[in-house]
Amino acid sequence: MKRGLYLLLLILLCISCSNKGNPKSENIFFLQNGRFLRTKDFTSYKKVNPFPWPVQIRITDMYCTDHALFLLVNHRGVAALTCGSDNTFVFSYFYDANLFDNRTSTIFHPYNHSLICHVYEDDFLRTEAQMNSHPDAVTFIKYTFDGTSLGEAQAIIPLCQQLHPEWQAVVVNPLDEQTVAIEWKHTGKDQVKFEYSSFNFDNGEQEIKTRTWFLATFKFSPALGNHTDKRYVLLFKACIADLAVHNEDFLVHFNVKSSRNNQIERFSFSTKNYEQSPDSGYFSIPVIKRENLLCALLPDEKVLLLAEETGRVREIALPPLPAHFRYTAIILFQELICTSWEDIRFTHVGAAGLAVTELPHK
Repeated sequence: MKRGLYLLLLILLCISCSNKGNPKSENIFFLQNGRFLRTKDFTSYKKVNPFPWPVQIRITDMYCTDHALFLLVNHRGVAALTCGSDNTFVFSYFYDANLFDNRTSTIFHPYNHSLICHVYEDDFLRTEAQMNSHPDAVTFIKYTFDGTSLGEAQAIIPLCQQLHPEWQAVVVNPLDEQTVAIEWKHTGKDQVKFEYSSFNFDNGEQEIKTRTWFLATFKFSPALGNHTDKRYVLLFKACIADLAVHNEDFLVHFNVKSSRNNQIERFSFSTKNYEQSPDSGYFSIPVIKRENLLCALLPDEKVLLLAEETGRVREIALPPLPAHFRYTAIILFQELICTSWEDIRFTHVGAAGLAVTELPHK
């Protein structure tokens, strides 16, 4: 009965949707030694040995301006994609081995005409001798930028980390343009400890916080709540109906990111029997918003696009992926849908890269 209701919802949504859109053209790039190389499909490239995800060369975050798409490449630095006048794609690289090698990159944080990257030193690449010494204290790496090009990379080290370099900032959650929440980790011989703080980029001030405060910064609002933006609700309902076709009970988290400031709004939905069902599924859906567009990346190789002027949800097929491969993030850049992809083997990642698909015309 419940699945029938979800199927009915899906049918009704499809009636209100425009026809499915297939991209006019596709461009697939894979990472080889930190460089983006074009490939005709997801298997026509030199084999990449799987490594644990914190150390594999892969895209960990994306951010765009009107003229450039910036890609945070793990263990390398920042790459930029621009479009030439002849509709060609040009990659530029702003890598810094001294700052990014042997460090895991997580997110971008745009701030005051600069692009800040969060990094931490991972234990996977540290030798036993290094494990007995303090890691180099670097939490943020800042680039100044003018919209298309980046300046020289500079390290930002919070005062507490200068005093206690054995602590690593392993999780950073932006609260606004100036302030982030940080989870600090200390790995000792016999135990692992955590502490929490806020950090302000304007003045460098840092306040010690509690774990409860830190977890509250990841608060999820009801996806279908009365106070949720009606545009969000329309897109969320379409996503939920799509997931319900093959999943009777599930929990889904929607992470809505602005393409301009990279800050995330979080929403949650679960079916009535999610907690009781042993076969319940879990899904994390990236959603990107840009002006009058909302775009959700679903796990079955498609995108749901909502245009505010039409109020309709449109389904767009992405290039099909081989087994074990998965699209991991999405961003709208100019008239393009850009999705990062990875060959995921549980805790390890093999090949990784970027797929670029044209937005279909109305």
